[in-house]
Amino acid sequence: MEELKFKVAQKMVGLIDMPYLFLNFDGNKILSDINTLGKIASITTFSQHVGPMREALGADCPRISTIINYPNGDFNTYNAMQEMKNAIAAGTDEIDLVFPYQALVNRQAGLCLQFLTKLKEASGDYPLKLTIEAGILQDAKWIRKASELAVRSGMNFIKTTSGRNRQQVTLTMVQMMLNVIQDMNPNVGIHIQTNNNSFSEASQYLEEVINRFGTSWVDASHFRLSGPNLESSVLEILQENHDISLD
Repeated sequence: MEELKFKVAQKMVGLIDMPYLFLNFDGNKILSDINTLGKIASITTFSQHVGPMREALGADCPRISTIINYPNGDFNTYNAMQEMKNAIAAGTDEIDLVFPYQALVNRQAGLCLQFLTKLKEASGDYPLKLTIEAGILQDAKWIRKASELAVRSGMNFIKTTSGRNRQQVTLTMVQMMLNVIQDMNPNVGIHIQTNNNSFSEASQYLEEVINRFGTSWVDASHFRLSGPNLESSVLEILQENHDISLD
């Protein structure tokens, strides 16, 4: 059992997205975190941190995902476009777009689709992730609709939540999102933000995804995990079992 946990924790390292949504940049902290954990999938941050982050991490820098339309998911195409252009100019690898969820619950799904489609077209070859804020939406009807709009507009990933308001995202919500992906386009990835940042919670999501899509689907191009302290939970498993032989 301990060997299995160790192998799962090793697998998780390569799926972790490390959120760095602080106004001030601390290169030493980022470097220390990356060196301690190893080769993670990505870091989510603001456009002004992209350049300094690349400089601080050098060859060890993982993919950088720049969050835009944060934190409120405003329904303003021009502003979102400008933010995306700034992120691309800064050297980002991916775009993380916060969905205009208030417009959706105000029954403007058609306009939301237009908004998403325009942003996707403007993103060009840059992967675009849609953060639907499932923890704020809560209602199954809206979570499913937001996920459907994400797939229809060509998003590369659907993300559960930005984690800003600490709303709880449940396994049931994640299953709704996975149902949409499974039914509409299994090439679309999912990014799950954990609630309690525990290894056991992340393992539950990992098992759910493997059961649906198989182990070959579970890579950083389809599946990401994040949480403010998820890295420390995974690292604890690795350190506790560092003497386990994998031969």
